[in-house]
Amino acid sequence: MYNSLKRLVIIILAAVLFVSVPETSSIAAAAESDSFLDESELANGIITVDYPVKESDAYVVRTIKEDSIYVYNYSDGIRIPLQGGKGTYKVQLLAPVGGQNYTLKAEQTVEYKNEDSKNLYLQSNIIVNWDSAKKTVKKAEELTADSTTDTEKVLAIYNYIVKNIKYDYKKAATVQNLYFSNADGTLEKKTGICYDYSVLFASMLRSVGVPAKVTMGTSKDITGYHAWNQVYIKETDKWITVDTTADAGQSISKNTLSAISKKISRYSTEKQY
Repeated sequence: MYNSLKRLVIIILAAVLFVSVPETSSIAAAAESDSFLDESELANGIITVDYPVKESDAYVVRTIKEDSIYVYNYSDGIRIPLQGGKGTYKVQLLAPVGGQNYTLKAEQTVEYKNEDSKNLYLQSNIIVNWDSAKKTVKKAEELTADSTTDTEKVLAIYNYIVKNIKYDYKKAATVQNLYFSNADGTLEKKTGICYDYSVLFASMLRSVGVPAKVTMGTSKDITGYHAWNQVYIKETDKWITVDTTADAGQSISKNTLSAISKKISRYSTEKQY
């Protein structure tokens, strides 16, 4: 079962999360000067974008730090991570003007100074969206109630997910662009695609104080665009690579980190959240 699951054909387009936006040279420079960013959580690597737009307007937000560029479909109060590490970010709000053309509605520069980026991967953001009221968080608390270390927390949540969440082939074949995963929905339906697995795992881990990334790109063991996790283990001061999608369907619990860790050389990262 494990070997066959490792080779799942996971049909999830890169466009599921990302909006195609032209390079800066294709954007009309018509920025407004009013602030549109809430920087109150900047120390944690999070900015909140709040700009008055019509509901029908397909605005996007773009963050730029050197060669690290992320684009998000705009919604009121969107919480965006600054995953490029410390440094200067340009944040742009772009409005469509037809075809692939955009106009620059607003632009601000922010300085992220935190030397330790691990704290960013404990926060709720547009991709890993969690809070204390969610069923996902309550389940994580239940699973880790007797855990005394981060290692024990990771193993408890990992074993629950791979035993109880089944891969949804139909969803993989029909998933729409700009789809955002709902961890509570995955937990309730007990089915999902790779993106759902990784968001659920990260949400549960973050809620119990374990830093976790949702990572997207390709794997040598999976056909198609893929999503997995990187998890920080406090006891070893190291990040490990975990792929709950590839391991789904297992019935026997794994009790060591080495048993759930993947070789990072088998994965190529394009985006992380």
